[in-house]
Amino acid sequence: MNAVPRTAIENVIDDARRVNANGLLMSLNMLIETNDGFDYTFVQFDGWCRAAGFKSTEIIPLTGGTSAAVAWK
Repeated sequence: MNAVPRTAIENVIDDARRVNANGLLMSLNMLIETNDGFDYTFVQFDGWCRAAGFKSTEIIPLTGGTSAAVAWK
């Protein structure tokens, strides 16, 4: 049986939280509009996916500040 990817298209921000201005501004906006909103880093995405039983993850940069975060079960 082939692995089926699960994909989220997001403004994944860099681990140092210094490069993706669009994602960082979205995080700020989410904090203003919600109690606990934020954009996440790829390290956070990878940790959550592995905790949920996914075997591997990858990030595919798209145009602008958006990326495809992919998790493989």
